Amino acid sequence: MKKLIALSAMSILSAAAFAEGKADTNLNYDEISAGYLSQTLKDDSGSGKSYTFTGYGFDGSYLITDSIYLVAGYSSSSNSKDFGKDTSINFTRLGVGYRFPMSKETDLNAALVYSNNTFTGSADTTTYGLNFGIRSVALSPDLETSINYAYQMSNQKQDDGTTKNKTRTGFNLVAKYQLTKNVFAGLSYLSITNASQYGLNIGYKF
Repeated sequence: MKKLIALSAMSILSAAAFAEGKADTNLNYDEISAGYLSQTLKDDSGSGKSYTFTGYGFDGSYLITDSIYLVAGYSSSSNSKDFGKDTSINFTRLGVGYRFPMSKETDLNAALVYSNNTFTGSADTTTYGLNFGIRSVALSPDLETSINYAYQMSNQKQDDGTTKNKTRTGFNLVAKYQLTKNVFAGLSYLSITNASQYGLNIGYKF
């Protein structure tokens, strides 16, 4: 069961890694952020059970050319009541993306993300993801919104030495409001196969 939950956790956090961007538009990809997250992971063995993990996360992105950006992140969440002991998920992700400016206020994005997840009592899981979507400040210069689609392939080693492969799909909604020229507050919601997550964060654009 833990292996199945670990796969769900890996998928949701990989999707959340989709980058958030300076160049010839009004979008700024150079940022760091930290915040609170809550994940609901379904046991996809068919039991119908779900488990909630809460914790924190750090994320960053940086535009290295006019079109290419890097993303990185780390998060840790835990559940102390459903498994008879404190159970945690620790997650690291790295990725590279490409932006396609559509106007001064709007970009299309695509990113490849590699993720590694450690889940208490279970083997590590690796995920390779393709994310693409749109982000914009067209509604207001102080409000950045984005919607992304995620496709993922996860691999996890089993106790018998075999590898379990999973494919998952989902979407991510993000809104960021500029509190000052550099500081923003963010709200996000992610839904992906057998998992969902919402987050609140505070960040800095430089």
